[in-house]
Amino acid sequence: MWKLWEIGEVSLNDEQINRYISDVYDEETKEFRNKLPTLDKTSQPFPSISNNVASLLQLLVDMIHAESILEIGTSIGFSTIFLALATRTYGGAVTTVELDSETAAKARNNFSKIGVTDIVKQLIGDAEVIVPQLTRTFDFIFLDVDKSLYPKLFQPCVRLLRSGGLLVADDTLFPVLELDPEWHHLVQPIDEFNHMFAGSKELESVILPLGDGVTIALKK
Repeated sequence: MWKLWEIGEVSLNDEQINRYISDVYDEETKEFRNKLPTLDKTSQPFPSISNNVASLLQLLVDMIHAESILEIGTSIGFSTIFLALATRTYGGAVTTVELDSETAAKARNNFSKIGVTDIVKQLIGDAEVIVPQLTRTFDFIFLDVDKSLYPKLFQPCVRLLRSGGLLVADDTLFPVLELDPEWHHLVQPIDEFNHMFAGSKELESVILPLGDGVTIALKK
């Protein structure tokens, strides 16, 4: 009989892992993904979470029955839609912040196509200005904005999160990924942000190797 500690380290291929997981859950997401080609997109490459991260967000929302969600970084609304579909079960709503007004308009069209316009509130402007001015608390906060802002938004996000709430940040493994040179300037702020999580006395956190890295933190 083999023992776990005798197996040793296993070399895992990220592409194979993501493909396998996507295949396993294909039926669960097929109805929504069939609608994705009709979504309005920007002329430039837009930031978007992977299907696996989207499924994780929905699971986390379900785990805490999140009714109030703050998303920082809307883009064309891909992640917003997943969050809205999850929180709708609990009568909840999503507040989402986007800097670019044209991108925000495309997101509104996408919300209409999926049927979540009534539970999504858009705030258009600089997250570094908007987020610190918010006063209400949230059950769930998803951070996926300009990575240089991550350290600046850490304390405001912790303040806005209720005790027992979840703070989730995307792209937190940038410091160990082989990034194109144009993104190298984002390594330092993400590394700083990760150490803020690790050193926080208010949060319990973990970094998961999904997509480009996802940090999940529970506020004590």
